[in-house]
Amino acid sequence: MRAKKVLINAMHLRGNFSGVHRYTEHLLRHMENSDLQIDSLQPIDRTTTSNLFPKTLPRLNRVWYEQIRMNRDFRSGEYGLYHATNYILPLFWQGPSVLTVHDTIALDFPELCKDETALYYGLMLRHSIEKSNRVLAVSEQVRQDIMRHAHIPKERIMVTQLGVDPAFKRRPFQEDLARVRKKYDLPTSYFLFVGNLEPKKNLSRLIEAFHHLLPQLDESFQLVMAGQKGWKYMDIFKTIERLKIQSRVRLLDYVPQKDLPALYHQASVFAFPSLYEGFGLPAIEAMACGTPVLISDRGALPEVTGGFARQVNPLDVHEISIGLFEQLTQSKQERLIDAQEWVKQYQWAKTAEKTLTVYNEVLENAVFA
Repeated sequence: MRAKKVLINAMHLRGNFSGVHRYTEHLLRHMENSDLQIDSLQPIDRTTTSNLFPKTLPRLNRVWYEQIRMNRDFRSGEYGLYHATNYILPLFWQGPSVLTVHDTIALDFPELCKDETALYYGLMLRHSIEKSNRVLAVSEQVRQDIMRHAHIPKERIMVTQLGVDPAFKRRPFQEDLARVRKKYDLPTSYFLFVGNLEPKKNLSRLIEAFHHLLPQLDESFQLVMAGQKGWKYMDIFKTIERLKIQSRVRLLDYVPQKDLPALYHQASVFAFPSLYEGFGLPAIEAMACGTPVLISDRGALPEVTGGFARQVNPLDVHEISIGLFEQLTQSKQERLIDAQEWVKQYQWAKTAEKTLTVYNEVLENAVFA
C-alpha cells in the first residue's frame, strides 16, 4: 500500500500575497507537526516543507506542469494524496485528491475576472470539483455556490474557513503605529480599503460614495486604498480624475502584512463593499483590530462577519455613503468588542486541523492500483 504522504500544490506562492496565497502559506505552516508527511511543490522556506519543485513557474508553464507532467510524477507511487489548493485539478487526474475552492466567481461573474482566468476556470472548475474525492470550501456561501454548479452531494464538501493572524488581534505598539503613519504619510482620519484593485472590489462606487460625503468631512479626511493593481482597474483612476479628488484619495499600492495591523488600527472605518467575496479576509482582519467595518450584502461577507459589520447594497452609491457615515459617527464600543470576540473563532490552526481530517478520510478510503 502507498505511504500516507501528501503532496500540496503551492506553486502560486509568488509575488505579493493576497487571500489565496495566505491560505496556502498558513496551511503549510500549521501542518509542520502533522503525523502525515507533507511535501509541497513550492516551499515557503526551508523549515516548512520538502523542496520538490524549486522554482515557481510562469503561469503558462505552471499550467502545463499541473495539467500534464504532475499526473505522471504522482503515479510513481510516492504519494497517497494530492491537494490542489487553488481551484483546479489536472484534467486527466487519476489519483486521490482534495480540492480547495475559494469562490465561484469565474462561473457566476466571469466579467469581473481576467479574461484568461474566466476562460480557464470556466472550462476546468466544474470538472475539478466533480473529479476530486473531497472539496474544501472556504465558507458556507462557497459550499452552496459549488452545489449550484456541480453535481456532488453536500457531504463531499467541507467548510474550512480562513484564519486571522494573531498580529491583528493585539494593538500594535505605539512605535509601530507611528512608523506606519510616517511611512505612508497617513492623515489623521481616513476610510480604508485593503485588497487588489480589480472589478469585484467595487472601488469606483466606493470612491463616488466618498465624494458624496466630502461636504460632511474634515478637509484632511481621505480615502486610503492599499492594494496592488490587479486587472480591469482603469475605471478606478478615471473615476478619481472625473470627480477631481486626486488630493483626497490615496493609493498606497501593495502593503506588506507586517504594516497592515497598524494601518487597520488607525483607520476610522474599513470599507469593503465588494460585489462578491468567497470569504473576505480583510474584513475580519479589520474587525479583529477593533475598526468599524462596512461590507456589501453579497457573497460570503455577511456570513463571515456575523452581523457585526454594516451591510449595504454594493450597487447603490447613496447607500454606501450613508453606511460609511453611520459607521463613522454611530459606532458603539461594545459592538466593536463583540466583533473582536466573534473573530476569535477564525484560527489558521483550525483550518489546518480540519484539512488534515479530510486528508485522513480520503487516504483511509482510497483504493490504490
